[in-house]
Amino acid sequence: VTVQPIGFLATSNGQLKVIPVRYSSAVDRIVDMVPNLISNMENYFNKNKGSGENRVEM
Repeated sequence: VTVQPIGFLATSNGQLKVIPVRYSSAVDRIVDMVPNLISNMENYFNKNKGSGENRVEM
């Protein structure tokens, strides 16, 4: 009998995430990144909502 890990549980800023050991395709990777992208966009727009800024900082 062998045991192979399929992922790890990680907590960050009060949120629990499952981090897979290996992605089976690029689509899996993109789907995993979408919630973080949406959260970052919400934070950006909420931060700049009252300032009137429309530029993106990188």
